[in-house]
Amino acid sequence: MKMPAGSRQRHRYLPLSGPALSIVSINIEGFSGCKAEILATMANRFDILCMQETHIGLQNTTYHPWNELVAETRHRQYGSAVFSRPNLKIEEVGTHTTEGNMKTITVALPNVSVTSVYKPPATPFLYTELPERCKRRFHISIGDFNAHSTSRGYENNNQDGDEVET
Repeated sequence: MKMPAGSRQRHRYLPLSGPALSIVSINIEGFSGCKAEILATMANRFDILCMQETHIGLQNTTYHPWNELVAETRHRQYGSAVFSRPNLKIEEVGTHTTEGNMKTITVALPNVSVTSVYKPPATPFLYTELPERCKRRFHISIGDFNAHSTSRGYENNNQDGDEVET
């Protein structure tokens, strides 16, 4: 049975499951008006958008209002932002930046938490434990890890790839 676009259905074999959660991650390589227009055409297709490399420093830049800005970390070269669809129930938000500018933004919903990760290429992967208030039964980490692993199509693993796999 084909479902109409934008509809959500509970899985018939899992009566306790809720509607699907659509999460998208994109390394935007510099946020711009043109890229905002493209994302606006897709905004109704996802619940959470994790954006890395926004290249938005301290200047007064605003995002296109297609979804709610949940949190951002600004940096002229890196930077990250997380957006959600309007009316998505978000209980907690946590941001963290390591010494090497590895950025994480964690969004906690009632039953799941999502962490957007951006690790710059020259920065070692440093796993940080989630804040207790953001821990949920299910957790998804998504983003740009700049790490090589054969399980993701690279010919060889690098140390960061091994750390991410661990």
